[in-house]
Amino acid sequence: RIEPRRGQVDWAALERYARVVRHARALGLGVTVVLFDAAWPSWLGLEAWLMPWTVPYVLAHARRVGEKVANDVTGMVVFADPQRLSEGGFVRAQCPPWRRGALEDARYARRQIAGVEDELSRDPVLGPLLVRSSREISLDLTPGEISALRDRSAHVDEVYVRSLVRGCGPTAVARGLLERDGAGWRIALSDELLEVLR
Repeated sequence: RIEPRRGQVDWAALERYARVVRHARALGLGVTVVLFDAAWPSWLGLEAWLMPWTVPYVLAHARRVGEKVANDVTGMVVFADPQRLSEGGFVRAQCPPWRRGALEDARYARRQIAGVEDELSRDPVLGPLLVRSSREISLDLTPGEISALRDRSAHVDEVYVRSLVRGCGPTAVARGLLERDGAGWRIALSDELLEVLR
């Protein structure tokens, strides 16, 4: 969404994310931004993590997003699940590039991904904000699951909510933390779940 075509940044899309983050923070929520989930721009190619030109674009994207939201977020995760990107895509065919058993390619992809993480950890703006996601949840929880989450959350530093807003495409979520309310945003959760996440 932020760079749908090579070199064409959609600044309005980036500002939209920044507004959502600021709104969540105004509600007293901590917000950790995940820079890369399981998707990347199609113009990088299906096997992006094997291409040498991917890393400079990934770093530029991370810094662009970081500069926009660094003052408003409580943390940043570089990759939601780096193992899924490398092994899931090249060994188990669970995500792009949908290959199976390509062990050497998986190792190379993992080195590329680790290189991005290392580089960003040394970045003066992003480095201090980087955290590792410790637990991921969907927002379609039953009351019993909310209670269980409340019990477990005392032992977890951070809970990764899959998405602030409802998505579409292969990484879609059915429900987001926020939803449109006219020109602004409103919380789309029950008070009980919102209290657990605070």
